[in-house]
Amino acid sequence: MQKGNTEEAIAAYQKAADVGNAEACYRLAIWTAQQANGNLSEEEFKQVLSWLKQAAQQEHPEACYCMGALMEKNHPEVACKYYEIAANRQYIPAMLKLALLYDKEDTLFEQLFWMDRLVWNGEHSPLKDLPRIHMLYAEKLKKEAISDLQSEQQPETYKSRIEACREAILETGKAIFWQKCISRQPEKNDKEVNQMYEVQKELYVYLDSLEDLKHYAEKKKRIDAEIEKAEEEHAREAALYAQQKKEDALRNAEMMGVIFGAEMEAYLLARDFAEEIKEDPWLYCALTDVDPWLVNIL
Repeated sequence: MQKGNTEEAIAAYQKAADVGNAEACYRLAIWTAQQANGNLSEEEFKQVLSWLKQAAQQEHPEACYCMGALMEKNHPEVACKYYEIAANRQYIPAMLKLALLYDKEDTLFEQLFWMDRLVWNGEHSPLKDLPRIHMLYAEKLKKEAISDLQSEQQPETYKSRIEACREAILETGKAIFWQKCISRQPEKNDKEVNQMYEVQKELYVYLDSLEDLKHYAEKKKRIDAEIEKAEEEHAREAALYAQQKKEDALRNAEMMGVIFGAEMEAYLLARDFAEEIKEDPWLYCALTDVDPWLVNIL
């Protein structure tokens, strides 16, 4: 805003802000903060915050960045969301903020994502750190791939490990690429790049071993399934055979009873079905009534 028409400009921005114009809301918030030299009254702060929120809701990049800065100390997760909105609108300061906020071991992936975006958008300040951080992330993925590795695991376990190993190889490739881009000392560069290549070769060895283990686990799983199926089929056949044997024994006892009388039938039933008869008091009494001697075999 030029000095000669400040009041007119403010009035115009106010009119635009009243109908929700994001740029006008942002401009009014910044102008108000500048006029107070950072010493805003409570009422002024609420108004500035209201304007910034209106602009941020419309994904105004600078407004989102300001909201992130206000939230960063007490609400870092909320701040990151605002920064990400601004960064996705190609706002370089927001990308830089995210690269710094994600500078932690458990958020290396996010940090690398924004550092790569910065470099591809022409911001070269993160370039010198990219190879090192890509190698750190590769080391983290390597641990995921091979830590506590045991044989006799499920194929799904090896699949996730193989994926982590492949990602680690990709990260070493990125590290090598960026290292070749930044180094102006060929001898030193060759040494560092060669070290990265050695790590990459080691990862390829791990990858081959993991794929062999996965194939073995898949084969074992198929064999175990075939064995289980065969055992179930055998159990089914054994049950059918036992049932058939019982039916034959019942028919035989019935036939012998017709020929030789009830005592013979009772004897044959007691001999062939002793366990079942013991568990049935009524049947036990019925048979021993026919022939008391049957208590000797029941």
